[in-house]
Amino acid sequence: CLNMPVNRPHQPQHQKQTTDGSGEKMFVAVTPQGVIPVSVKGAQIPKFIQDRHGNKYAIIPQEEHQRRVQAQKDEALLHAIVLEGDIMADNITPYTAVISWAAFTHQDEETELAIELSSDEKDLRPGQSYVVRIVPYRKGKKGIYSKENIFQTDTCAPSGMEICGLSGKQPQMLTVKWNKPKETGGLPVSGYRLFWDGGDSNLDVDKFPLLYLGDSNRYKAQNLVPGATYRFSVDCWNDRGATERTSAVAFQTPSGKPSAPKMLHCIRATINSITVGWGIADGCGADIREYTLEMNDFSKGYGFRAQHTGLDHEWTIKGLNYDTKYGFRVFAVNTEGKVGSYSNTIEICTLPKPPQAPSAPQEGQLLAVS
Repeated sequence: CLNMPVNRPHQPQHQKQTTDGSGEKMFVAVTPQGVIPVSVKGAQIPKFIQDRHGNKYAIIPQEEHQRRVQAQKDEALLHAIVLEGDIMADNITPYTAVISWAAFTHQDEETELAIELSSDEKDLRPGQSYVVRIVPYRKGKKGIYSKENIFQTDTCAPSGMEICGLSGKQPQMLTVKWNKPKETGGLPVSGYRLFWDGGDSNLDVDKFPLLYLGDSNRYKAQNLVPGATYRFSVDCWNDRGATERTSAVAFQTPSGKPSAPKMLHCIRATINSITVGWGIADGCGADIREYTLEMNDFSKGYGFRAQHTGLDHEWTIKGLNYDTKYGFRVFAVNTEGKVGSYSNTIEICTLPKPPQAPSAPQEGQLLAVS
């Protein structure tokens, strides 16, 4: 309720009993015939007096009697304070209303008025019905309620939209979600519109193209670039208009697995070494942290084993056997620790061992010449 300040009920202070100047204490007895003054001497005070017919009447201090008489007058005056006419609600907007009334009868400077609404909320809301009434207070006591007035605030466009985050993300997908507006304007929300920059960081939010239109409060944006940043803004509307677009909120897709290094090939081979090279791999939204070259020595049957890890794009493996076949493959790892696919596998043979040089002929030895 929206109440005007109201005085608390008056608490009378204790007063000494009145004396008539001769030391006698003054009391009264309220009888059907009227108020009878009673004077009491001494410390012992009787509880009642008795008339000649044997009827007993309690005696009270004169001050207490005067207080009761005044309280009855105040009560009668409070119940006489009544609203003349009806309460009016004018200049109604979605959030405000002007409450007015003519006057209260017998209202004086000790009268305060409290306006009460049928709502515990601090402020009015659009499209809502309210009951208003006025009650007078005098000396902290409540009087008679006025007649009630029912009014309804106007409707308006919704307000208070905000994007609240992501409900899912993948290297090529972001699921953006948003809450309903804080204020619907007193009408159902007709739908939502999601806007985005399409990955253009230089685009102003008011120029974002439309990405989604519908009644859902989430949308899955797909076919995105891994490791890229996208900005989104949302609004909603009802029959009275639309909210302002929210501020742009940026989200980044995670990186994916790196692609396989391209074109693994043999650069050269000797009788005891092989040099291989490969092209760059796509980090899929992150930088390449390293390449790992693996080799399979078919003669030993151990399968592929790592021979080198680094950012090089060629490497020489030494200490190999001559005239032996070896297999090679390479993969990449990005800075987010994601391991990519293997490159193509190649098989390379070291060169055979060259024949020994012929020995020099001995003296006297004949050489056959063809």
